[in-house]
Amino acid sequence: GPAGEVGVREGAGYNVNIPWPHSGMGDAEYLLAFERVVMPIARSYNPELVLVSAGFDAAHGDPLGGCNVTPYGYGQMTNMPR
Repeated sequence: GPAGEVGVREGAGYNVNIPWPHSGMGDAEYLLAFERVVMPIARSYNPELVLVSAGFDAAHGDPLGGCNVTPYGYGQMTNMPR
C-alpha cells in the first residue's frame, strides 16, 4: 500500500507500508528497509515476544509479488528481531 496508509480510527499510526518504486526488489532492498524502518519501530515497543507471519509474495519466482527475495533474505529478516 501507499506510505500514507497508516491505519484508521483507533488503529491510526499502527500500520506501516513501504512502497517500492518498481518491481524486482530483492534481498538488498528488503533488508535495508527492514533495518532502517521495520526494526526501529519494532524495537521501540520493546517486546518480550515476537511472532513472525511472513507471506511469500516477495519470493523470487512468485508471479504475484514480482520481487526477488531469496530464502537467504527471508532467513536474514527472520533473524533480525533477535
